[in-house]
Amino acid sequence: MIVQLAKEHAKQKQIKEKQDELDHKEADEKKLKDLLLDLPNKGLTTAEQDMEISKSVRDIMRDLTNNPNLDPTKVTKAELRKEGLDPQTIEEVMDLKRIFMDVKDGSPIDVSEIKHEIEEVIKDFKEDKDELKEDIKVLRKDDDYLHKLHEA
Repeated sequence: MIVQLAKEHAKQKQIKEKQDELDHKEADEKKLKDLLLDLPNKGLTTAEQDMEISKSVRDIMRDLTNNPNLDPTKVTKAELRKEGLDPQTIEEVMDLKRIFMDVKDGSPIDVSEIKHEIEEVIKDFKEDKDELKEDIKVLRKDDDYLHKLHEA
């Protein structure tokens, strides 16, 4: 009985962690989509747009890594692995770092290139979200099964 309760508690904890991660991904994806909407369809970015992109990207990187002090200019894959981040998140952070580095100095950048890079990260977020949703679904199904066993 105690073992079964411990298993149920562990499952609930996993579901909550996955749901929290999913919520963060959705919020971060929305920030990136908002950035896309604020950019023109063609031309070069302005210093003001670069500043907005760099702030948003920095904030998303900090959210993904759960590190409010992350310095986007210095972050490395090795550092992120050491922090225990999964390979998908590491790649997303490094993709965001590339965007950050492109715009950090305020020099004009081709809008279509920046938009493409942002769209690629959004695509990765969508894939992650689909995986998280599936994980949650499986965990809940397993949890429902354990509850039915417990009631029997």
